[in-house]
Amino acid sequence: METQSEKQKLARKVQILRKLRDRERFNKLEYYDLYPYQKRFHDTGANSSQRLLMAGNRIGKSFCGAFETALAVCGGFSDGTYPDWWQGKRYKEPIVAWAGWGSHYQ
Repeated sequence: METQSEKQKLARKVQILRKLRDRERFNKLEYYDLYPYQKRFHDTGANSSQRLLMAGNRIGKSFCGAFETALAVCGGFSDGTYPDWWQGKRYKEPIVAWAGWGSHYQ
């Protein structure tokens, strides 16, 4: 039989896990686990004004572009820093940008 203390410890662990899950869910930029092709794409941004990212379905192309756009618009993370692995273009201050989306579906 579990004691009250054990139940409280377990409840606390569950609470911490939920908070961690929510943090990851609502702070996706901080938890970006990129593929090697995404790293190469970001790295080429340092010297290229236009790039093309072609890859298979549901493999992270949209998030890759959204991540880079978010960093540019915000001037990095909320504290102005970039990830340690970042070798792409670094903006000293936030930029103004347009983003759009279209679909061939009617």
